[in-house]
Amino acid sequence: MALILVLHPDDDLRTAIRSQLEDEGHWTLGASSISYAKERLLSHRPDVALIAADGNPETTNRVLESFKKAPRRRRLPIILLWDGPSSGTEVPMSPHADALLAIRPLVADELLKSVTALLESPPGRSGARFLRYGHLELDQDTRTARLGSDVAAGIPEKHFLLLWFLAKRAAESNELCPREIILSRLWRNKVRDREVDVTVSRLKTRLPFLAAFIESVPRRGYRLVLPTLLHQKP
Repeated sequence: MALILVLHPDDDLRTAIRSQLEDEGHWTLGASSISYAKERLLSHRPDVALIAADGNPETTNRVLESFKKAPRRRRLPIILLWDGPSSGTEVPMSPHADALLAIRPLVADELLKSVTALLESPPGRSGARFLRYGHLELDQDTRTARLGSDVAAGIPEKHFLLLWFLAKRAAESNELCPREIILSRLWRNKVRDREVDVTVSRLKTRLPFLAAFIESVPRRGYRLVLPTLLHQKP
């Protein structure tokens, strides 16, 4: 589930795109103008932006570049929406876009594939050192955790590894993570059982925006449970 900004001047087409994404469980933000889209970009920090191509490639490039330069803690993945060719029209791909999607006619499978690809492998954040679980993003290279507008960087290594392990477990199965497995994976069974509780407590203190989502089952283990995002049309 992700937060996706859709910028297109055609109300009907914009609504159709949003409906397809929301049917898959995503939350969307709609905008008919560039200025309004930028306001939403700064206030809501979407995970992906779908932006309509302008008839003039130079104008499109300037618009996308301005979105890329908007103040953010991470690069914004952009899908350029192309209204589809009249015969002989050159595809207006921009160097500032990460993908190009023809939307007349709108093909739901292609739309969802394009969005999913950028969510699973964001630009500059691909591979085994980046993990997404719901709206939580973890980056091993900088030991950074991001949930919505809340960001913490430089998390102590053991705390980060514990959070990574809980998020990976939750993303794969959503099952409880037994204390014994945590001890084995993170400490090779070289510390006392109590060390797990202490580390979890310190992790919650350091990352208060995640504290309520780390569930503890006494004498059994821990589980990371993020809330389901409500479907709204702001």
